[in-house]
Amino acid sequence: MLDRATGEEHAKDVVAPLARKTVLPERSGTGRVSARAAGLAVDLAQEQGGSTIRAVTAQAEVDLEVPLPEGHESLGVVVPWEPRRFQGWAEEARQRW
Repeated sequence: MLDRATGEEHAKDVVAPLARKTVLPERSGTGRVSARAAGLAVDLAQEQGGSTIRAVTAQAEVDLEVPLPEGHESLGVVVPWEPRRFQGWAEEARQRW
């Protein structure tokens, strides 16, 4: 995070082995996502009109609202390679005039 008033930058890099303390919704793009690791907490609430994002560390706290533009579309794909191994990605698209 960059504090534009002071020019001070806050960063917190963490690793969550095996995605411990991470909660994902059953369906991508809807519901709540949360992750906790080494002094960092991130929560996302995904709604039809956009998302709210909250991130907290000892040094900084952020609350954001991210609206989706009108005409927004997304596509998520998961390729199962083996029963416990897969690859996934998502594409975001927006209608252009």
